Amino acid sequence: MHWKTWDFLCEPKCRGGLGFRKLDIFNKALLAKQLWRIIQNPSSLVARVLKGRYFKHMDVMLSPLGSNPSFVWRSLIWSRSLLKEGLCWRIGDGKGIDVMRERWIPSKRSKLTPCELNVTVGAKVSSLIIDGSWNEQLIKNVCLPHLVQDIISAVGR
Repeated sequence: MHWKTWDFLCEPKCRGGLGFRKLDIFNKALLAKQLWRIIQNPSSLVARVLKGRYFKHMDVMLSPLGSNPSFVWRSLIWSRSLLKEGLCWRIGDGKGIDVMRERWIPSKRSKLTPCELNVTVGAKVSSLIIDGSWNEQLIKNVCLPHLVQDIISAVGR
């Protein structure tokens, strides 16, 4: 006999549920955390083993699933989308960050669309920086107004 749905039981106690965790979401979060550890500590044994087998000549965030992947690798690839949602570039000099394809504005949850920036395809964030600080006049000229303040106040430029 089922008196309550699983979704109701997974609600926090303050909302009347029992506070159970949704195991698939919790599992994905833990796997994304492991993937973050691989990125942060590339010299660890697990990172070196996975790199040798699955992403020898590329970044772990760009590597394909490959042929005949292990259950571990398949699981890490499954969690990669969750990790990508939370990642944002630290600008630095901006030479390696594509303006249109990368997520580099902290307040922006997704990639920019061509109508939001009036820049050429393949332009780098470095084209918006002069002498280590933002070229505010250029940013005001090429960006829609709602993005200007977000870009100028971007963390970690």
